[in-house]
Amino acid sequence: MALSFQMPQNWKYDKKTITPNFAHFIAQPFERGWATTIGNSLRRILLSSIPSAAITAVKIKGVKHEFSTIPGIKEDVTHILLNLKKIPIILYNNDEKIIQLKSSGYKEIKAGDFDPDSDVKIVDPNCHIATSDTDGELEMWCRVKKAKGYVTSEENKESDLDIDYLYLDSIHSPVKKVNFMVSPARVGRLSIYEKLELQIWTDGTMTPLDVLREAVGLLSKHLEIFSQEPEPYEEEFEKEKEKIKKKEVSIDDPLDRPIDELDISTRAINCLKNNNVETLRDLINFSESDLEKIKNFGKKSLNELIEALKKMGLSLAK
Repeated sequence: MALSFQMPQNWKYDKKTITPNFAHFIAQPFERGWATTIGNSLRRILLSSIPSAAITAVKIKGVKHEFSTIPGIKEDVTHILLNLKKIPIILYNNDEKIIQLKSSGYKEIKAGDFDPDSDVKIVDPNCHIATSDTDGELEMWCRVKKAKGYVTSEENKESDLDIDYLYLDSIHSPVKKVNFMVSPARVGRLSIYEKLELQIWTDGTMTPLDVLREAVGLLSKHLEIFSQEPEPYEEEFEKEKEKIKKKEVSIDDPLDRPIDELDISTRAINCLKNNNVETLRDLINFSESDLEKIKNFGKKSLNELIEALKKMGLSLAK
């Protein structure tokens, strides 16, 4: 007799709380363990892999560096750049776009003061940029570009822009926060199944339903290849076996645990893995100076890592 496998039968949203920036979804019933598997996978994809547009470079008239001040403008350039990074923005094509803002006189300068552009939409025109006095004048050009995840100012540098542009660290994600909860679900008289609840917050550039559908599509596409017939391979077989062996977690030795268990950012974890740091044993062989040489692994990530190791009774090499 074939064993039946319980598949989720429905999914719904809470119509009382849904907004363009928030939604609460519920799907059920799942076999035990599956709600956690699906929920965790979708949460990771939602937070790391949905692309969006952001301001990546700025040229301000009369400004040569980010530590400048502008006559008649209350905020210094550093604060203006921070405010520009917070603006939720939609780019309707995959090309980059330069948008312009020119303002003068006593007023609060907002995102809605950018010149209209058919390829760009400022989602929240009330986002604060700066405060201008009577004699203040602010003129700037901003490059808007699509990407995914966190992009450093160094990675945003491009030779086609003139030397007066200031480059920003940019966050390209429409998703601000994701929670998932797993609770028991009943099917008939049986309560051995699970219910998955997903709460998604966005910045308004995409709705929670749209980002969830995109995440599901990405996950499905990554799994498609495993439904195909695999091809045999022999090249570098021993190397691959060694890599797999290295990644296996030993229950007896805590140092063989993966670095994924550290309470640090996903970006910091990825930086370490890109430099062949897979386990705690690999990590504690690095010194602070070694880690500072890793591309995109900044001081904040280092301090975060040191604190996480300290909680585990571990430390970096001297």
